[in-house]
Amino acid sequence: MRVHAMTAEARILTPVGDLLVRSANSLPITRPYHGVDRLPYLIAPEPAIRVAIGEPLVTDRRLYDALDWWFDNKDAGPPFICARFDALRIFGDLQASGFSLEVLFCEAATRPQSDGPAWRYRDFADNLPDADALVTLGFDVSWPECTHSAIRQPDFIDRNPAWQARLNSWGLLECHKDARSLREEYLRECPGPDLDIFRVHAVDPQTVS
Repeated sequence: MRVHAMTAEARILTPVGDLLVRSANSLPITRPYHGVDRLPYLIAPEPAIRVAIGEPLVTDRRLYDALDWWFDNKDAGPPFICARFDALRIFGDLQASGFSLEVLFCEAATRPQSDGPAWRYRDFADNLPDADALVTLGFDVSWPECTHSAIRQPDFIDRNPAWQARLNSWGLLECHKDARSLREEYLRECPGPDLDIFRVHAVDPQTVS
């Protein structure tokens, strides 16, 4: 695999870590989307929790340990995993248990104010991965929690042909300038929590040791 050539945009990007997401092919949508708003639906493995909501108990030890790690390391902030070893280990354990997942490496566009991504994600930054293990997909515009992408939400892009035309084959934007414009326009029309800009790379676990 390859990573796109680095441009001046790289100077405004902060590495924030790996993200485990549902396979794009499993999404119930009518257009391609390979961005960050694909977090897997996972339930804590503790028997009391699963009984209370009517879910089967986790009897496979590997799956139990993977879910236990996920929820022990999950907080109210962004869901990025800063250690590549942990990301690939949990990815493999969940895949082996039947979850259809992908690994993304994400960078956040920095902003000058103190509450911007460079500040918010500083504890998640890790060394840049080997370019041979990546392919750059494009830019996404989403809540920091990766649960609401302006691109994936049907209330804006799907009724806006001009923005649909700017999406690439992965359903993302090719440049940071377009991502900034989308964020501004989306927030004007759909006021709500602020959105961050992420450059998204697909990780090929087979090329990472």
